[in-house]
Formats: sequence, structure tokens, C-alpha cells
Amino acid sequence: MAVCSMLYQLATRPEEQEKLHQELCRILPDPSQPLTPDKLDQMIYLKAFIKEVFRMYSTVIGNGRTLQNDMVICGYRIPKGVS
Repeated sequence: MAVCSMLYQLATRPEEQEKLHQELCRILPDPSQPLTPDKLDQMIYLKAFIKEVFRMYSTVIGNGRTLQNDMVICGYRIPKGVS
């Protein structure tokens, strides 16, 4: 699911595609070179793109948090146990 989301967001954003392409060409000028952890650490824009996609379009369905106590938020009473 996460890979599909990444690829969709990349496919719909040609400017970001170009920036990532330039970054990849700079860090891996020869496509036959192996991808190493050191080279991945240099891919700053790729990391930022991935983090932003996860921030905006979470792959987790639902909210994993449950209220432990009754609360009042902006004048609304929210009972314990609500997700």
C-alpha cells in the first residue's frame, strides 16, 4: 500500500519527479553501480518526499488512540473509550 501511494503521488507531480531524477543522476551517475547505505543517506530530497507523502496521506487506516478518561474539548464532552 505504501509503495502504491508513493508511486501515485510521484506520478501526479512532474516537478518532484524531475527533482528526484536529478538527485538520482547526481548520486548514482552509473545505473550499474550498487545502491549503498551511504548513497541512500545522500538522497535528502527522496527522504523528504517520502516523509511528506506519509504525513499527508497516512497508510494507517483509522486512529490508534483511545481516550483513557472523559474529556471536554471546546465545550464538547467526549467519553472515555472513544477512538
